[in-house]
Amino acid sequence: MKKFLAIPFVVVLLFLLSSPVTADQYFAVDLGTLGGATSSAYAVNSAGQIVGYADVGNNIPVPFLYQYGIMTALGNAEGSANDINDLGQVVGVSNGSAFLYQGGMLNNIGPATAASEATGINYWGDIVGVVGIDAARFGGGSWSSLGAGSFSVATAINDLGQISGYSEYVGSFVIDGGLDYFNTGYAEDISNTGQVVGSNGHGFSYSYDGTIINLGSPGPDWSEAYGNNNLGQIVGTFATESGEEHAALWQGNQALDLNDLLIDICQGWVLERAYDINDFGTIVGIGMNPAGQQHAFALYPTSSPPVPEPSSLLLLGLGLPFLARKINKM
Repeated sequence: MKKFLAIPFVVVLLFLLSSPVTADQYFAVDLGTLGGATSSAYAVNSAGQIVGYADVGNNIPVPFLYQYGIMTALGNAEGSANDINDLGQVVGVSNGSAFLYQGGMLNNIGPATAASEATGINYWGDIVGVVGIDAARFGGGSWSSLGAGSFSVATAINDLGQISGYSEYVGSFVIDGGLDYFNTGYAEDISNTGQVVGSNGHGFSYSYDGTIINLGSPGPDWSEAYGNNNLGQIVGTFATESGEEHAALWQGNQALDLNDLLIDICQGWVLERAYDINDFGTIVGIGMNPAGQQHAFALYPTSSPPVPEPSSLLLLGLGLPFLARKINKM
């Protein structure tokens, strides 16, 4: 997931501790496309805004923002929207260069000297990604290397400024004041609790105390973890006995096939990959809809509390300005 909070973190924790955020079943929504054949959703914020890519025709993917039931293209150049925070700021890649979308404007933030991609943004607007072949962070109008070496990528940044990523040569890393390599494989996401998830043959979870947990699989073998929320729920994909990819959910000590959790009216979907989950339990990803089209989906828990609109979240945030300060600025 890419960690973002429109309500300050303390308020979210108090609300979630007193509200049900998980469900035994899910309702699936087809997000559609922008006129082409395929789409995929990569991130969802606490307001339920969703980003990803969608085909506009001729197999050309462009970044999209989905809100209020409408998918909107962010520009018309080939690329993808990779993350969104609770202020509605979106980052991704367009025409080979990192972008930041805010206030209705798509801004190119990539350097002129190298290809770049923005992969994560936190509540404070801190951005991470890759420039050329190096993991990097964007701030003050420019990119700086994170020192993770060649062929490295920073995949996510949480609201405390902790960063997850991986190097093709060394493996997964987390940055919390210093660079720490902790596992081979690929770290994909980090929550505000410091939990890192990723993949190394199986999905894994890494905690701040150095504990690495093999998440296993709902199927016989392979799995990958892509995103997590602040409650410890993790989503990803796994291989079934027949070799098909199915979307996975890990919660508690359970590894679950999300296809088994769809309500009856949504049967016919084959959910293939789940990329993100927010603290309300909304899950986004890609799958085959009942018509045989590979589309982005959103799953909503049947017992989830209502998701507040962005304006309501903003008002709550303004009501607690003393919490709206940067912690552990790197």
